Amino acid sequence: MFVRVGFDISPKNLGTNSTSHTRPFSAIAELIDNGYDPDVNAKEILIDKTQIRDMECLTFMDNGNPDLMQRKLSEIWENQVSLRDILEHSPFNKEEELLTELHAIEGPTGTKIIIWNLCRTSEGNMELDFTTENDIRIICTNDSGTSVPEIHSSLRAYCSILYLRPSMQINIRGQKVEDRPIYKSLDDIDKSYSYKPKTLEEKIPIIFGYNTKSKEHYGLMMYHKNRLIKAYKRVTTQMTSIGVIGVIECNHLKLTSNKQDFDNDDAYKYEETKA
Repeated sequence: MFVRVGFDISPKNLGTNSTSHTRPFSAIAELIDNGYDPDVNAKEILIDKTQIRDMECLTFMDNGNPDLMQRKLSEIWENQVSLRDILEHSPFNKEEELLTELHAIEGPTGTKIIIWNLCRTSEGNMELDFTTENDIRIICTNDSGTSVPEIHSSLRAYCSILYLRPSMQINIRGQKVEDRPIYKSLDDIDKSYSYKPKTLEEKIPIIFGYNTKSKEHYGLMMYHKNRLIKAYKRVTTQMTSIGVIGVIECNHLKLTSNKQDFDNDDAYKYEETKA
């Protein structure tokens, strides 16, 4: 994986990173977050697939500030041992091939990420499905017999609600993702509710609305500093409120290290019972 020429690529950290994300879309969200970083400040990110020799690869290319990456690259070309290791453990056999990928970055600044050795199912099929035009999908099943929310199976749908206040254009396989804050798709929106965390002086607003498209999908959409962390979380008041969606930004809660969940501490438990 060629990722901003990773700044700490010891085997221990590579192992940690490879097991920290149990869902493909959450791992992709973290790569998108890189573009949101103030040091990068990308305005656009392109997500696509490509073929390198006999391997299907996932690619990410943004137009953010690459100054730090360029310095790291310069250090690596000066160190032939590092360059040799990159060529040995990547899909590229020659330095020229690696440089060709970097030169493909559109515009004066940017970063390109290439991920290969994509996971396969026990039947040998790709875990990521590229057969749908302008989308990347995964097969999801639900033991309860109800349909699976589209954001769990479609990267395009997931990215459309990933941020409450989008500031970067996401493109998937050549087509722009339409930003669609979740509350704008609800009916009978009510903004009068609020929640008082035990650890804060002020109240946090909660937007409620009715999901007329798929009333079996309901619960809290929990964001943290603009980004979606948990979707359709059913807390006490929503256990039986079929079709009701709540949108809340929980900046006071602590995230787990992989940003897939909130720490199950007292603050989170209080929110589960009081929100």
